[in-house]
Amino acid sequence: MLAVAKGGTSVYGADKTTDLLFLPVVAMQHGLGKFTYTDLNKALAGKQVSLQLALDDYQRSLSGNTTPKDLKTYMEMLYMTFTGLNVTADEFAALQSLYAGVLKNQELDPNFVFQKKLQEFLYASSAKHIFEVSDIEKANRDTILGIIREQLANAADFTFVFSGNFDEAELKSLAEQYIASLPAVKGKKPEVKYNSALEIKAGNESKEFTMKMEVPQGSAAVIVSGKMPYSFKNRLLASMSGQIISTRLISEVREKEGAVYSIQLLGSQDRMAEVSVVYQTAFPMKPEKKDRALEIIRNEFEKLAKETPVEELNKVKEFMVKQYAENERTNSYWCSMMSGNELKPSEVCVQAEQTIQAITPEEISKFVSEVMQQNNYRVLVLMPE
Repeated sequence: MLAVAKGGTSVYGADKTTDLLFLPVVAMQHGLGKFTYTDLNKALAGKQVSLQLALDDYQRSLSGNTTPKDLKTYMEMLYMTFTGLNVTADEFAALQSLYAGVLKNQELDPNFVFQKKLQEFLYASSAKHIFEVSDIEKANRDTILGIIREQLANAADFTFVFSGNFDEAELKSLAEQYIASLPAVKGKKPEVKYNSALEIKAGNESKEFTMKMEVPQGSAAVIVSGKMPYSFKNRLLASMSGQIISTRLISEVREKEGAVYSIQLLGSQDRMAEVSVVYQTAFPMKPEKKDRALEIIRNEFEKLAKETPVEELNKVKEFMVKQYAENERTNSYWCSMMSGNELKPSEVCVQAEQTIQAITPEEISKFVSEVMQQNNYRVLVLMPE
């Protein structure tokens, strides 16, 4: 069984204080009512219940799973998350100390530094950056709890979706007890207002920086993005074209050129983002092979934008048909599809195989070409001093 509640524009709709950077930590490790985070874990021992809160760029969500036996406990947790989420002063201080210690140990790690620089390279909003020790030290418990509670104050903003092996009469009774009783003010749900600072920056840009390393190694990231209307088919086109390019990069960059030990490129479409289509790859590489690796990646995008070989597309189709056949047997898939459709309606593809098999090579190339023509090709490189 899996349940999802989603609704509204989240607090990240505007760039705010450094408290937003530490807020996800509290959202992940908190207590409920009189139970501290530690107490809660002890109380749930032996029960199959999980519930996560997320305040993302343009949505708020609670998602989790349980078994029919523990459904009542799950609903109690859902109710308490809305009405009694809390973190004690001692727990908050412990979290600050823990994360500050972890960060101090990572500041000289090239991989961590690269990820931090990458977020800053891609996003203008500090809310999208990786927090620093100073951000942790400045984080205020009362402010963070106030923001979270404000976002959960009106349950009418949320749509609750359940999928799984449950007794309908029992679920209805528990929903009336624990969901219908939540504080709610009916009205028009807030509309999404896009904030460019939260989206991947527009434009073509390449940037390189260096740092001292014990083991000299280069790192690179290539991100191609674009605005495309969200649809199930476009989501498939982004994923399928990304898989084709990824397979080519493994052959050309890793096996033939020997520039990297591993490489993978992902193509995706985000239902809620304005810059919805993103192709991204990040990989360690041999410093002397940097230019050749980046040249091959660019070439593969340009080649696919012109032509898609049928045999390459058919291999991806075979994989995706199997993948969606497995997905359609899971509760998480249907919860995601139904709740997503509530946020931004589009066709809900009950039979994904038909849509996958109908996609043509020309549609793949046209999709990639339309994204590339928007000229949002960003490259970040880290090299050893």
